[in-house]
Amino acid sequence: MSARPVPLRLLSFAIFLLAVSIRVAWLPTMSRADLTSNTVTPDGHRSFDECINVALALYNGNGFADPFWGGLTGPSAHCAPAFPAVTAAIFAVFGPDDAGALARDMLNIAGYALVFALLPLFSASLGMTATPGLVAGFAAALFPLYGQREMSRGRDEWLAALIGVLLMLYALRLARREPLTRRSALAYGAGWGALMYVHPAMVVILPLHMLVVLFARVRPRAQRMAFAGGVTGAFLLVILPWIVRDRIVMGGWMFMRDDVGMELEVSNGDGATSTVQANLATGWFCSQHPNCSHPVAVRILATGEREFNRQAMATAISWIESHPARFADLTVRRVMAFWIGERSEPGRLVLRAVLLLLGLAGFRLMWRGGLRIEAALLGAFWIAYPAAFYLIQRIDRYQAPMYPALLLPAGFASVALWRSLRKNRLADSQS
Repeated sequence: MSARPVPLRLLSFAIFLLAVSIRVAWLPTMSRADLTSNTVTPDGHRSFDECINVALALYNGNGFADPFWGGLTGPSAHCAPAFPAVTAAIFAVFGPDDAGALARDMLNIAGYALVFALLPLFSASLGMTATPGLVAGFAAALFPLYGQREMSRGRDEWLAALIGVLLMLYALRLARREPLTRRSALAYGAGWGALMYVHPAMVVILPLHMLVVLFARVRPRAQRMAFAGGVTGAFLLVILPWIVRDRIVMGGWMFMRDDVGMELEVSNGDGATSTVQANLATGWFCSQHPNCSHPVAVRILATGEREFNRQAMATAISWIESHPARFADLTVRRVMAFWIGERSEPGRLVLRAVLLLLGLAGFRLMWRGGLRIEAALLGAFWIAYPAAFYLIQRIDRYQAPMYPALLLPAGFASVALWRSLRKNRLADSQS
């Protein structure tokens, strides 16, 4: 009598529990500074995480403001609004001390665990069967690839990853079989608009996904144009409140955030290296960034955050134009760091390299196996999303929003490799 298969829901729940248990068990080993990500100072709680500082400003009734440790700098568009707003709500319930920090950490842990637990459902929806998602889910649950970012040092990258995959699956549904209706256009555009409040950098994926949806099958030109217009209109309508807020409060039009200039200046200069850890170690970061440079924070207070970033952008572009070889070298190093990490973490570096190779193999297998629309939608994450991060210093959590797009093709390749080895072993035993 054969054993009954374990229900998929039970396996997904096991992934969730495993991910939560491992990460919660790590919390007692962490320092208080790492655990809380904020410190009590004479001026109140402050954090080295800019968006937690914005949350503290919200909690104290000062609005979206004062993101930097280096000083109170006034109204801000440095962070997308979702994370500070949710964190401020947590502080309102639990306070900004240890209890509030722990509640924030637990939300982060549960969020990552939820993403991992849903990977079997995601892989089945992509036509891979649930098995690659199970392999990827258990592997991700067992080993926190992003370390403390999956516990206390992250923001809401897990939520960006989750929404990104759900939007990808909706795009797949549209590309495969559904007519492009006004309702589907509004839903799809509104979904992408909502994602901008969480992680605006993912907007670069939308045009590629739109191309897949519009041209995966033959459709009337008028239907394509109406769908594209509906998506664009819904997208703009959803982000409009925050755009208007920035125009009124910050004094100019911008797309969700205003920090690009500062990030480019910190990442491209005479003393810059490819990663934030190295820039901190050399002192370059603290000579340039308002998080640990009070004079730079004073400049922001004097000029306003928007003007400060405009000036920083001009400085960065001028340096890049006058140092093309150095900029190219930094960019190559940042590309490598984005995909495989840093030499200071050899274990994770090897794991990331294996994940990258398995992912590439998974795309090849998907394409050869007829999962071409699915491969194109996943591939958009690989092609479009990292591009902006090749220009700025590497921080581990930057890769996390595309983690499912790494795990799913890698899981697909792992299962195919295992089946091939098993088949060869069986053939050898019978010969």
